[in-house]
Amino acid sequence: MRIQWYNHRDIRHPLAGGAERTMWEVCKGLVRRGHSVEVISCRFANLPTQETFDGVQIRRFAGNLGSHLSVPLALRERPRPEVVVEDLAHVVPWGAGMLGRVPTVAFFHHLHYRSLSGQVGRVAGAALKTIERTYPFIYRQRTFVTESLSSQEDLVSIGLRPQQIVRIPPGVDSGLFRPGDRSRDPLIVWYGRMQPYKRPEHALLALKELLAEGVSVRLLVIGGGPDAERLKQMARDLSIAGATEFAGVVSDRALASLLASSWVNVQCSRTEGWGLTSMEAAACGVPTVCYDVPGLRETVRSGETGTLVTESSGPRGLALALRKVIESGPGAYQSACLHWAHSHSWDATVSLWAKTLEVAAGG
Repeated sequence: MRIQWYNHRDIRHPLAGGAERTMWEVCKGLVRRGHSVEVISCRFANLPTQETFDGVQIRRFAGNLGSHLSVPLALRERPRPEVVVEDLAHVVPWGAGMLGRVPTVAFFHHLHYRSLSGQVGRVAGAALKTIERTYPFIYRQRTFVTESLSSQEDLVSIGLRPQQIVRIPPGVDSGLFRPGDRSRDPLIVWYGRMQPYKRPEHALLALKELLAEGVSVRLLVIGGGPDAERLKQMARDLSIAGATEFAGVVSDRALASLLASSWVNVQCSRTEGWGLTSMEAAACGVPTVCYDVPGLRETVRSGETGTLVTESSGPRGLALALRKVIESGPGAYQSACLHWAHSHSWDATVSLWAKTLEVAAGG
């Protein structure tokens, strides 16, 4: 098949996150199976306008608007794509199915109204929420792929028919993320892009609670984003800077090594499409403590691979759960975590994507 995949960011974009990680693993897997894949995305800094990376062709256009305006041009070129994936990681539809009358699959992560607070203004937030409500009309006869049961329920809640929805959970790279030597003293890790809806400050507040109770523990914060400097200042204001390390953005290999050395992973998001971080932690034999919210409640098996905490209990609830996990010892959850992670492979994910795209293309 000739496949075009539209996303504002490709894997080389510095702001690429979990959505782009999933896209890239699927695209690479499709190429390995003999398909031709081209990603249409936005240009950033010195990245070339065209390149082939991991066997995937990439074309980049200037800005979000430029990438959307490129759709008619990309669809007119020969040979035409046999199927298009419109990635809705950034809400706005691409219109390829309407403009080019090409078979289209929409890739939906989660309803953004739960994650928009603090990221965009009230007017922009209302506009984006309205756009999400148009999906049943824009994609009336199209297939939707989504990752979790929570996201599937989101789609049904805005009017999509269940028959349109295919659920394909992401895999986890168990070759990269695997058990390693744990730190001598208890180490909590938080990692991700520092955005308001991920609430990394809750990890700092939970650490403050633990230290006040006399628990000897450190927190490692991995990742970058708009809140990084504010969080560093917050650690100083809370007098926990000595027990907190900010590692910044690290390579995948370094991330896997740091994660494997930790005792417990903490995540504080108010919503996720899929808790990829908790699955990567599980592949390292590391349990996750997080709030009981969409996405994460499906990737963390409370009492087996970590603990789901009632969101209303806030950082205090996280601290209580973290203390219990730490007191259980660094290997207490490892067997269950590994069993759970190894049941999710990228090969299985790619197989389901390939089948779904073939059906959409009429094969």
